[in-house]
Amino acid sequence: MKRVLRVILIILLVLVIAAGAFLAWLTITEYKPEDNEEVSVVSQGKTKAVSQDSINIVSWNIGYCGLGKNESFVMDGGSGSGKPQSREVMTSYYDGIEKTLATQNADICILQEVDSDADRSYHIDEVTSLQNDLGIAQSAYALNYSCNFVPYP
Repeated sequence: MKRVLRVILIILLVLVIAAGAFLAWLTITEYKPEDNEEVSVVSQGKTKAVSQDSINIVSWNIGYCGLGKNESFVMDGGSGSGKPQSREVMTSYYDGIEKTLATQNADICILQEVDSDADRSYHIDEVTSLQNDLGIAQSAYALNYSCNFVPYP
């Protein structure tokens, strides 16, 4: 009986140590931005003149091109997987976002949740794609979140 209890305790101890090591690894490897981050500005092409009277600004959380009307976002209590069903679905969302931004005639676009290389967006570099596809003269990208594992609710 003592031997069985000892084996069970050893197994529990190993599981607790493994869970602790996993949490420590996640904590150590999670990206933590500084309060002030230096961001490089990418210039390609000529900037357009801006009216002295007004500036047209678009601010949009594009949801990593993965949150279309048919998605049930898991982090908001939905039943989805955290990413679109397929690369084709994600690409269709990207195309819609691109078309919408192209019609805005914005002097400044402030976009959130633009992925550069993530599982949830099928490793499509949305940053570079939007810069090139929209002919953006100047842009800056700031990483604010990156981790190796996100637990689902």
